[in-house]
Amino acid sequence: MNLLLYIIIIAAIYSFIVFILLRLVTPYTGFGKLPKPKQIPHEIIVKISELETASSNSQEYLQKIYDFVTSRWHAGRFTTIFYAPLAFRTNLMKIWKSPGFAQCNTQNYIVFVMLTNSKFFKPEDIKLRTVFFNFFLHQYLKVKVGNEWINVDPAGASIRGKPLGAYISIFG
Repeated sequence: MNLLLYIIIIAAIYSFIVFILLRLVTPYTGFGKLPKPKQIPHEIIVKISELETASSNSQEYLQKIYDFVTSRWHAGRFTTIFYAPLAFRTNLMKIWKSPGFAQCNTQNYIVFVMLTNSKFFKPEDIKLRTVFFNFFLHQYLKVKVGNEWINVDPAGASIRGKPLGAYISIFG
């Protein structure tokens, strides 16, 4: 076999593991829609209400949520691998009470919960997207504001300084 064939086989195996298997076992990264939690902790409801009151429209609320999440949680390009077990957290209250490092799936889920439980957004206003040319599984959200879809990548803010509207598109 030649070298090119080995490279193709390795790339195919890597792609299958990262983009198929990991999406099936890691919470909030599947192929469907994000699940709305059955119960939301009181502290999160209070924060949603506080940010809703301070916002006059959906764009402003989205920006406040983005700023809040990026000020409370951060991600890292290679630290994601070292903190891999944190990607499997599903207890919303434990996530909320653990500011600091959080993978993209966890940060995006917090954004999803805060948006869909506000007066400004519904679950169908949010789409989950996956970045394919990356070292590790990476996702971001697309949020509908009016007639426009805005990219939301809070993990991208701490990895590459991405503002609201941008996302890590390759090798985060």
